[in-house]
Amino acid sequence: MAAAPGVVFANKDKLVLNFRLSALRIVAWIGVLTVVIDGAFYGLNYLGADKSRSEVIEAAVEKKYYKERQRTKRISRRVYTSNGTYHVPYADLRLSDGHLATLQLHGKEALDTHKGDRFRVTVAPGALGAKVVFRGSIVNRTKQNNHKK
Repeated sequence: MAAAPGVVFANKDKLVLNFRLSALRIVAWIGVLTVVIDGAFYGLNYLGADKSRSEVIEAAVEKKYYKERQRTKRISRRVYTSNGTYHVPYADLRLSDGHLATLQLHGKEALDTHKGDRFRVTVAPGALGAKVVFRGSIVNRTKQNNHKK
């Protein structure tokens, strides 16, 4: 089992964080537990969504943006190298009830979506109460006339 780099090099280099301090360990555990609990909450909420109680509501594109990802190439066994970057389009949708949902856009959907466009999306209550916007639920796109065609 590999040890954390901060613990291994703590005695050799004083610039590396020393996890022997209880306050630093507590902060690290709080960070790790927050990520795990949030992931479990939203995962269970999505898996337990009740599609029979879904409703179609209005949503507007508040922001369209791109995230940059790294493409990798396999050189040989267990050896990978960077092979450039690519951009993945996302849109922040403001639902009519005030909630904000982020969806990844695919194909022609990414080219046709602009800030201010209005959609009708399918939303269902999740198992733990948070709303779930289903992928592929965008219907009846209404374009704004303030962008190039």
